[in-house]
Amino acid sequence: VSKERGETESVNHTLLAKYRTSTIAVKAAADAVQIHGAQGIGAEASVQRHYRDAKVMEIIEGTTQIQQTMLGQFAVRAARL
Repeated sequence: VSKERGETESVNHTLLAKYRTSTIAVKAAADAVQIHGAQGIGAEASVQRHYRDAKVMEIIEGTTQIQQTMLGQFAVRAARL
């Protein structure tokens, strides 16, 4: 509803939330795989599935690099006001 009304701040907050949660999820899952070592990448290990799922969240609905660019543009616009 906020987006339909042209409230770009709420859109940017949503973008920031998606960016932060997806990058944190990948970091946590990668750490879990690292802790488990070679066993963490085996087909029977749940941590490897969590890592794959988290990585997908970084890619769908715009990659994290695109989100970084958009958030940077938002910050520059906000600084000019």
